[in-house]
Amino acid sequence: MSTTINNVSQLLQINSNKLSKREVIYDGYRRITYKELDEESSILAFNLIEMGVKKGDRIAICLPNWHEFVVISFAITKVGAVIVPLNINSKTELHYYLTNAEIKVAFIAKEFEKNNLWDNFHKYKQNNTLIKYLISVRFENKDSISYKELLNRKHSNEILLPKVCYNDDCVIMYTSGSTGLPKGVILTHGNLIHMCEVSIGLLDLTPEDTVLCPLPGYHIFGLHQCILVPIAAGAKIVLMEKYKPENVFQMIEKEVVTVHHAVPTMFILEINNSTLKDYNLDSLRIGITAGSKIPSNLICNIRKMLGFEVLSSYGMTETSTCLAQVRLNDSDEVKFNTMGKPVPGVRFRIIDINTRLDLGLGEIGEILVKSPGIMKGYLKMPNQTITMFTDDGWYITGDIGQIDEGGNIRITGRKKDLIIRGGYNINPTEIEDQFYTHNDILEVAVIGIDDIVLGEITCAAIRLKKGVYGKEIEFKNFIKDRLAEYKIPDKIVFLTNLPKTAVGKINKIELKNQLNNQLFKEIL
Repeated sequence: MSTTINNVSQLLQINSNKLSKREVIYDGYRRITYKELDEESSILAFNLIEMGVKKGDRIAICLPNWHEFVVISFAITKVGAVIVPLNINSKTELHYYLTNAEIKVAFIAKEFEKNNLWDNFHKYKQNNTLIKYLISVRFENKDSISYKELLNRKHSNEILLPKVCYNDDCVIMYTSGSTGLPKGVILTHGNLIHMCEVSIGLLDLTPEDTVLCPLPGYHIFGLHQCILVPIAAGAKIVLMEKYKPENVFQMIEKEVVTVHHAVPTMFILEINNSTLKDYNLDSLRIGITAGSKIPSNLICNIRKMLGFEVLSSYGMTETSTCLAQVRLNDSDEVKFNTMGKPVPGVRFRIIDINTRLDLGLGEIGEILVKSPGIMKGYLKMPNQTITMFTDDGWYITGDIGQIDEGGNIRITGRKKDLIIRGGYNINPTEIEDQFYTHNDILEVAVIGIDDIVLGEITCAAIRLKKGVYGKEIEFKNFIKDRLAEYKIPDKIVFLTNLPKTAVGKINKIELKNQLNNQLFKEIL
């Protein structure tokens, strides 16, 4: 992108002029061109202004991966308002999100997977005067304005769009930690634009690419890598309302998808799906995986069974996704064991967890970063924001890792995930990596369980492949020659499913809550 871009809506406008008739979105419901996306988002923007929406107002989107999600997002950026994408599975949390963000307008689906969104939003609006309008998408209700009606409204020709600048707020994305209330991460237009430029270069994206979006738009991986980046590159997006491996294969074959991003759990499900052999996936060339470390055998299986190169990427909501990424021409040693080098504009430091002093190459400590993608802060949480930065402005990731002699970033774990068993520090990722070399294991998560003697013990929760059965002693014997004795899990449990976050990552917080009481009682 050689042209100077000042706000996210210009990513679309530039390509609307150059690629007006080219298809930009297919969601299984409608095909839409760059020109149509630009025009419809402008109509929506003008009508939002007539409804009283002003620059800086916060607008919620609670929709699946529909084309309307993208139209609405660009309309909001044109108004200079702030996109607040909300998890469509939200229930009781909605009250907090809507109140904390002071939502003025909400675009909503009627329901999703038996979650009655209309009822939840309508009840909130009846008791809160701040939210002015509910806009119903793909349904109508007498107490809402329909999205279709809003697109067909005539607006005054005298309305002018406000000037939206690089450092203005663009998105507030809620992220949950292990304790406390969800935090609203404020990302600016500049944060997202810079990271779009970086990602286009790293993946060599062009208008000839078609990018699959199996990740939800209310997650930073879905919104940024699967929606904004392709549009900035002039590429096409294939939106998936709900993730299912067979639907992934169908869309790849039908739409000739070239780029497939996903979290490792999704790729595991795909290579183990019995229908994979029935589809032609030869169009795939590249993809990013993020959210958790990807085992080396999974990278090999993706190459062999899905036929493309997947690149590990390291980042988080607070950094507008990517901080480091494996490059296509990196060696397998780098691809299998690291997150690659820092992306353009990003700097890393490794410090000692206790002394906070800088460490050298190869030494393991806490990871600090500086990046143009770093968030503006947490919404209405100045104290929590301050704790995430050093006095000299470095963002504290909370991750543990090292920088090797080649400049590649190796992530060894999360500081908060560290298990302290009888005074010994145990890194769950090290144990999980060994288990993933076992052919019968589909997924595994290692967590710490409360123990009255040792403080914590290690527990491995394993999901076996379909039709496979195992005993605890078999897997302890498998692991015992691979790790020091104190790292061998004290307990191994077999589960039919591991709890997941909205984006498909294993939810260790929920897993720990699920198992803690059960196993603690057994130990007593």
